[in-house]
Amino acid sequence: MIQQPIHLLNRKGSSGSIQSRSCKTEGHGVSATVCANCGTTTTPLWRRAPSGETICNACGLYLKARNTVRPPWLKRNAIKKAPPVVPETPENNNSGTSLLCANCGTNTTPLWRRDEAGNTICNACGLYFKLHNVHRPVTMKRSVIKRRKRV
Repeated sequence: MIQQPIHLLNRKGSSGSIQSRSCKTEGHGVSATVCANCGTTTTPLWRRAPSGETICNACGLYLKARNTVRPPWLKRNAIKKAPPVVPETPENNNSGTSLLCANCGTNTTPLWRRDEAGNTICNACGLYFKLHNVHRPVTMKRSVIKRRKRV
């Protein structure tokens, strides 16, 4: 079945007797489309179920992938934004322990990695080990991280 935007399927004069559920929005008298499966009124793309009902994008993709209707408990009642993730630095570390590289002892790196034993290591030591299969010598430690200027 070809998926078409709902505005093309609900035009006047379209063939077939497919009716979409609609409800009146408060005070405006405008008809809003409602998903026949989960009841949502907002979706990036309205789809059609094999039975001809109008369903939301999430229910349509679930149906297409699993060949069964999407369970109602999967519907999100409200979009909740996750709190921004603040990277763990010595200033905002609540536990009082700052990360140290198990190999060279540095506490500043753009990316923390883990070695084969599960120890926390800095990006430089991790990349060196990945390339040479031996731990990075402490004598190679730099006091300043040089960032590359990419264009």
